[in-house]
Amino acid sequence: MGKASRRKRERRLGKPLAVPRNVPASLPGPGHRILRNHGRAKISESLIDLIRPFSTDGADLEQFRGLVAIGAIAWNLAIMDDESLDEALQLFADESIHDREFFESLVTSLVLRKRQLFPDDRRIVAGWEVTPQPDGRFFVTAAAAGME
Repeated sequence: MGKASRRKRERRLGKPLAVPRNVPASLPGPGHRILRNHGRAKISESLIDLIRPFSTDGADLEQFRGLVAIGAIAWNLAIMDDESLDEALQLFADESIHDREFFESLVTSLVLRKRQLFPDDRRIVAGWEVTPQPDGRFFVTAAAAGME
């Protein structure tokens, strides 16, 4: 098994990643390990927990993608202070949204839910993707940008 295959296998098993030998001097040297997510849940799992009460069993792919997108927007807005949140919400709720009041209430509900469920999680959802599975369920992957 090659080095890349071994590292991929370790990542899949959730083992801490070994620091490569060619790391900059500011990072820990050989023999030290970098832990993924610092003991926190994956951002995709947290995003699913956030939107779970708002999802329906009969949703199609586009509806579920839209809900995940709104959940990601709400997650990122929840990190802002309340004054900036109102301004940002006005930018998102433009004329292209059919029911602006519903959109604003949904985002506000999700922001409050994020602040209750994950008050100390300051990661930003940088990207997400929803993939349909053969059994009809959806698989969500998300990437986070950390803020420590």
